[in-house]
Amino acid sequence: MKHYLSRLSARIRAICILSALFLVPDIVQAEDVYLLTSQDINGTTGNYNVPNNHKFTNSSGTVYTYTITSMPATGFS
Repeated sequence: MKHYLSRLSARIRAICILSALFLVPDIVQAEDVYLLTSQDINGTTGNYNVPNNHKFTNSSGTVYTYTITSMPATGFS
């Protein structure tokens, strides 16, 4: 009987874990995503604070994009 109870609690624990996983939302999105640089990108000066002028756009689900059309010749950091 004791062996059966220990297996039963392991099964209940597994069911609880699986149930919790199904309750987690499948899409997690950020509110705002920024490129943190103080350099001029696309003709606009940014900064290392949030919010700044280099904001990404949500393309789809958890994919964010920022199109760079002009930047310093030395690149950015």
